Amino acid sequence: MSSDGNDFAFPIHPDVSINNCGLTKREFFASQILAGIVSKTDKIPSSAIKDAVRLADNLINQLNETPPNTSKEKFQLPGT
Repeated sequence: MSSDGNDFAFPIHPDVSINNCGLTKREFFASQILAGIVSKTDKIPSSAIKDAVRLADNLINQLNETPPNTSKEKFQLPGT
């Protein structure tokens, strides 16, 4: 299953008709990354927005290169 950065982050049922479906996956990923960047510093780097978009693109590319885990095993946190 591939991930297209222009797909909607929160898709709606195909039978629902609205003009705007909100953020794309790329926009959502970039906003979350940017929030993480700015939460770690008192000074926001001038490159923060470009870095967030670049990292979002890298994340989407990596998701497309890595096959999904189809294992039936339950996820277990390390040390538990």
